[in-house]
Parts: sequence; C-alpha cells; structure tokens
Amino acid sequence: MPTPVRSLMSAIGVLLVVITTASLGIGCGNEPAEKSTAPAPTSQTAAPAPAPASPAAADPLAIDPSLGSPNDAGEPVRKGADFPVTMAYARDTRTFKIAPLDGVEFNYRMEKGGMMVYSWTASDSVVWDFHGEPKGSKAGYAESYAMGEGKEGNGGFMAPTTGIHGWFWENQSDKPVTVTLKTAGHYTEGLLTMPDDSRAPRPFNPR
Repeated sequence: MPTPVRSLMSAIGVLLVVITTASLGIGCGNEPAEKSTAPAPTSQTAAPAPAPASPAAADPLAIDPSLGSPNDAGEPVRKGADFPVTMAYARDTRTFKIAPLDGVEFNYRMEKGGMMVYSWTASDSVVWDFHGEPKGSKAGYAESYAMGEGKEGNGGFMAPTTGIHGWFWENQSDKPVTVTLKTAGHYTEGLLTMPDDSRAPRPFNPR
C-alpha cells in the first residue's frame, strides 16, 4: 500500500480511538458524573393551620338550669325569682334619741319569707347588731344577721323564720346620738324592745 494512503488510514484510526474514549470519559482524567439522589428543591411552603371555628351562640337554657321551659309568650321561666307573701305591704319611719352609754332596740314582727328593705342613719357613730328572735324560742335567744360600727346601714332582708327581726344600736360616746330608721316591706308590728322592753306594738309612721 502506498505510504500516503497508509498514513491516512492510521490517522483515521487514531481519531476514532480518541473520539470513542472521550465519549466514554476513559483515559482523559474525567470520571462519569454521579447521578444525584437528593430531592429536587421545591418552592412550595407549608399550608397555614386552619382558623378556629367561631363559637356558637350560647343557649341560655343550656347554661342556666334555673331557667325552665318557655311560657306561652316564648319567654324562658326563671323559677324562684318571685316570692309571693300573704302579708300586706307597709312603710315605717322611726327616730330614736340615744343617750350617752345607752342603747335602743327596735324590731318588726314578720312571717317567714317576708321581705323588707331598710335604711338607717345616725348623727354619730354607733355600734349596731341586726338580729332576730324566732317565734317560740326560749327567752334571751337571738340569731345575729350582721354586726358593725358606723353611721349608716342600707339593705334588703328576707325573714328566715317567723318572729321579730330588727336592730340594736348602742351609743358608746359621751354625747347623745340620733338614729333615723326607714323601712318598707311585709311586717305586722313595730316593737320597741329596749330600753323599756315593753314590747308594746308601736303605730307605723308611713312617711
């Protein structure tokens, strides 16, 4: 074979070897790339937590067992809020002058369940005791409802027992004190039980 042709064939053979090895990454200092197993990055973010549901409107019958079934007008009935009594309604105003180091006690005769609202004022500080004597109790027995010291008292009262219920005011000063008592409610008699303890009924003064 002529030399030029042989040289050409040799050159073609070398070129084929170079191309083949290059495509396979052999003998060229290049290692085949490893296939990545890491998950592809994502641009999605976690979904926000759902907002809590709005609470349903409270049902009064479900949260207040004292409310009964609705009446004919569709209103829920609250039992025990009304206290019917058989005694007539009365009003009374009293003024007591208490000497130094002396006291006054005044009571109203009431039936169990009778209601009374009251307000009293004093011209100077007095020691007071709001109490009652149940009907049929032994002499000298009393039940205290409240005690204190001051120049006024206001409130409402429901008689826990049938009997007499009222106040004792004591003037511990060296000057006379005037106490004014105003009441309204269901009582039948007003009794001045101290200082004379006569317990004679006193006429009402409905001012």
